[in-house]
Amino acid sequence: MVKNITYLLGAGASANCLPVIDEMPKRLNILKAELNIRSKAVFVNNPGNDVFAGEDDISNARTLVADLEWLSGEIQKHKTVDTLAKKFYLIKSKNADLKKLKKVLIAYFIYEQTKIGGEINSGAKEVPDKRYDSLIATIIDKKIGNLNLPTNFKIITWNYDLQFEIAYKEYLHEMSINDIQKKIQAIPSTEFIKRNTFFDYNKFSIVRLNGVAGLKIDLEGHLKRGSKTEKDDLKDFLASIARYYCNMPDDDIRVFNYSWENPDDYSDTYEETNTVKKIAKEIMRATDILVIIGYSFPVFNRSVDKELFGTLNRQTQIYIQDKNANEIQKLIIESFNTVFPDRIKAYNLVNQFFIPPEADI
Repeated sequence: MVKNITYLLGAGASANCLPVIDEMPKRLNILKAELNIRSKAVFVNNPGNDVFAGEDDISNARTLVADLEWLSGEIQKHKTVDTLAKKFYLIKSKNADLKKLKKVLIAYFIYEQTKIGGEINSGAKEVPDKRYDSLIATIIDKKIGNLNLPTNFKIITWNYDLQFEIAYKEYLHEMSINDIQKKIQAIPSTEFIKRNTFFDYNKFSIVRLNGVAGLKIDLEGHLKRGSKTEKDDLKDFLASIARYYCNMPDDDIRVFNYSWENPDDYSDTYEETNTVKKIAKEIMRATDILVIIGYSFPVFNRSVDKELFGTLNRQTQIYIQDKNANEIQKLIIESFNTVFPDRIKAYNLVNQFFIPPEADI
């Protein structure tokens, strides 16, 4: 009998591409510097400099620079950016700051998840995280030209990045990111925003508990270099990010929603967020094999984690892959009485995503 395999992902599952907590202020400042140098008034009339040509682009860049500086400073006062977000959510007078935080992170994640932005890392990061490519290559249908993902695999992730879709696009070159999201049942997504969208539990899917940052932006043109020079390509890319930032539709911000947001209390959240959690719980209920990668079970996610693990069958085999796998194993045993200690195995090697031996691949 085919086993239902679910991956539960945290920040460590994208760490080879996206910065870990301590690195984020530095990376925000790098993006700020890239924008700032191209919007300096002293350079505007000097064609020899790589500066934004139009006044609107310069104005947009300066707005984003100011907000990047604001977020960088705020993050350094807190343990994580998610902690800061929850603070802004709970303090009603700070709700506007939560919306601004999301906007900045959306622009920032677009920057980080392209080859152009990633190359500014000078090789420090991968774009995308190559472990996703390895996972897809391992589980994808082996029939030439089929390129479908196994129906018994599901992903539940706390991450709001697009690493999986970007990696999968290397196999589906002609498809847009939005079309790929439709193919793999990614939620939230453009397709799932539509009311009464049917979710098929008998197909592959990826469920994002915190929503998605950068849902509708056209990444395709920046995933690979075009015919322009490197300097012009980067300039146009940065200008497009700043332009999008200053004209970002509310719906694009709304689907970047933290799991603890309540649409009844906070109007700027995704109305179907409770449906997303319901789907995640049903996936967990049907899970035979659970693979947990790069997730440390932070306290502010505990209520949702308890809901998810409360539906888990006590016979579910659990594999933990993390640099601190043994500590996470202990935390799971202490926090959730729905798991048997002897059904948990810990692995510290993180160079590629763990594939359970029970997988029929």
